[in-house]
Amino acid sequence: MADPLITFTDNLVPVVGRDAYTLTVTHTIDVGEGGRRLGEAAQDLTILGTRFGLPSAEVHSAHPPPDSTATYTRRLPHVALESRLLPWETRLTWNVQKLDDKHVPWLALLLFSEHDQGGPPATGEVETGTVEQRLLTKADGVRLPSLGHTSADEKKEAVRTITVSKELFTALIPTPDELRYLAHIRSPLDQVKDPKKEDPFGQDERREAEYGFVLSSRLPVPGRCVAHLVSLEGHVGAVKDPSAITEQRIRLVSLYSWTFVCDAEQGPLFSQFRSALTKPGESDPAHLLLRHDLADSDGDAYRKHALHRLERGYVPLVHYDGAATRYAWYRGPLVPHAGRQTIAADGDRPAWTRPGTYLGTDGKYPVKETGRAAAWTLGRQLALADQDFTAAMADLLDDGSTLMRAAARLHRTPAPGGPGAHHAALRDALENPGDLHRAAFAGRLADDGFVAAVARALGAPAPDGPGGEPVAADVDELVRDGSTKSGYAVPDVYANLGGQLDDDATLTGVVTALLAPAGTAADEAPGDGVPVSPWQVVRDWLKRLRRLENVPFDHLVPTAAAVPVESLRFFHVDAAWVNALTDGALSVGVCSRATFQMLDGIRTAFYQSAEGKKVPKSGVLIRSALVTAYPRLEVGAPEATGTVRRALLAPDILLCLFDGTPSTVRLTEPFHGLHLGTESKAAVRALFARLKGEDPGPLPGPDDDPVRVSRDDPLADPHGGDHEVGLRSLVKTGSYEVGQLILDKSVTVTFRATSGSGAMVVKVGDLASSVASALKGFLPSAGLTSAGLGLQLVRSPERASLYHDVATGEDAP
Repeated sequence: MADPLITFTDNLVPVVGRDAYTLTVTHTIDVGEGGRRLGEAAQDLTILGTRFGLPSAEVHSAHPPPDSTATYTRRLPHVALESRLLPWETRLTWNVQKLDDKHVPWLALLLFSEHDQGGPPATGEVETGTVEQRLLTKADGVRLPSLGHTSADEKKEAVRTITVSKELFTALIPTPDELRYLAHIRSPLDQVKDPKKEDPFGQDERREAEYGFVLSSRLPVPGRCVAHLVSLEGHVGAVKDPSAITEQRIRLVSLYSWTFVCDAEQGPLFSQFRSALTKPGESDPAHLLLRHDLADSDGDAYRKHALHRLERGYVPLVHYDGAATRYAWYRGPLVPHAGRQTIAADGDRPAWTRPGTYLGTDGKYPVKETGRAAAWTLGRQLALADQDFTAAMADLLDDGSTLMRAAARLHRTPAPGGPGAHHAALRDALENPGDLHRAAFAGRLADDGFVAAVARALGAPAPDGPGGEPVAADVDELVRDGSTKSGYAVPDVYANLGGQLDDDATLTGVVTALLAPAGTAADEAPGDGVPVSPWQVVRDWLKRLRRLENVPFDHLVPTAAAVPVESLRFFHVDAAWVNALTDGALSVGVCSRATFQMLDGIRTAFYQSAEGKKVPKSGVLIRSALVTAYPRLEVGAPEATGTVRRALLAPDILLCLFDGTPSTVRLTEPFHGLHLGTESKAAVRALFARLKGEDPGPLPGPDDDPVRVSRDDPLADPHGGDHEVGLRSLVKTGSYEVGQLILDKSVTVTFRATSGSGAMVVKVGDLASSVASALKGFLPSAGLTSAGLGLQLVRSPERASLYHDVATGEDAP
């Protein structure tokens, strides 16, 4: 599995920002020498956008993860926004030379420590009220934002605010020039640089994949921290010159906030959780299988056998067998060992419509196995609960009944040439649906003997043909106007259905006609405007079902003991369980011998289709705070094994299904959580040495980068000024690709202050100047932009490779 592409983009500026506008239209006619103005029309309009509140759904993710605890002293906090436009949606007027207002975001991410003086509570509390109460009503010693026009409705809106001391605001707030470096767009899609080249991605796809990022310019210090995404609207003057603030405090709109704890000893979040997840497998890889962890296997033969069943993923459940309440073994589709997979009831055709067919026995003791029978029942329940699926099944069976009646009607009069010719004609009519049914019957009308026989059977009126014989037109009219329930119907049509049900040729023709409607192949996806056939609806629904979608968690994992908190478990998928689930869903239409015969053919056709042959082979289940912190945690295999399904079953439970059995599974931080920050000088030098082949050893880890907390000043730099950034090329030049580290090129990161309230704020302007100077020959013509600086600060995402022994033994009774 190749590493994903990540693209950094400077900004995405809307043509016009959020504001009130007047649209004026004038109409002038050119009459040669001058023009004649016919008049003018004006229309006021307001472009709305985010101003005083940001719905939580608009925040895709935040880093460090909310409520997490880890060592973050080298990571700049950031927030990823669902709307890629949001940081530049509102255009403020800065009046700064050589600074384009539209490229400066109206948002800033401010980080506060519990040790700061004059900041908001580090526990995350904010001030609440209406816009009028918090922003338009004067308060002693508090600077309020100088807002423009505020409508009556806006004044009533709820707003969250924080009030910060002038000194702390001055220490934290970025300058207008720094602000433009602290926002960018990140995407897994490539950018189209050539305007003549068509973008392979549509705007909907870009909108879905691209996120707007706002960075803080402050590194966390040990202790509890709170980050606030604040609006700068109405505070342009204060941002440009904080010393001009005459009030002691300043009030800011907080659009979003979260807290976390920066711990000096725990290490990076991803690393600590990765270690916790994989630690049980260090002593024995079998501890990472989805099953009960057994302490011992001592005891008598029955106890040992029961422990063996538990080891195979079974759990004992209360079971009522119709006579008494006993216990039975249950196992879901996720099993610790690869088993002998079979589709139940291959020999007895009617058996797949009954749940009892799937009941098994222990083999050694008289105890039932209910797993696959429960799967059959669940499949039936899920099918009955889905109106679209049941409607499609009903449509299929209705169409099948119509074809069966047509087959019975044609079967009433033998075709010339004997039964073989009749079956050939019947198959031709059924397998080529549409007007070919009528064409086939018209061909039969050319046979005088057939016409006479049908006319007599229908009780035709006085014949019109010469010699008193009926003509084809008479019979055609009768057949067209008649129905199987009218007095003119062919006698015993329904009696003939019994013969058709025992005729494999007829059944094959009926099923073929049902599943391959005229003009659309059964395996062809319908295009726009083309109605979806009932068979397509059924097939797509079963495809999702076989990926275990909508299967309740307690059916997948019947006991929480198999997936304890902070655990990672490998499993195989029991194909026989999935097939029983499928059979239960298909059984919903069985109400007679005729419907069973049709559904049996439909079932066979499905299992022979591409969807029916596919069952996930294996997977991994993760229950961890790591999933909560990284909802889009990347889980994959480096081999050519596709991920069939990736689903968050709960905020802390992630399920991944593979269509093969990989020997290695990788956990990688998602690109949304790709963090920016600094490295130690030792780490940068070690990386250069590795790239030059001088030192193939492991890179320095958390233990090689100690965090020191000063008792006298908890806000002092915990790394003693040791902050460096290795530089990457921003153009393709020589042997370097875009984004590739340049050997022996790095810069030192400096701060406004390294102690006291508001410490550890990066001098973003100085850093940008240093990087631009050091990257001469490696910069694009536009120079260093927010995307370019962001790329320099990227710290490689952490990755864990888990090696799973696929030879875990075959499932045994």
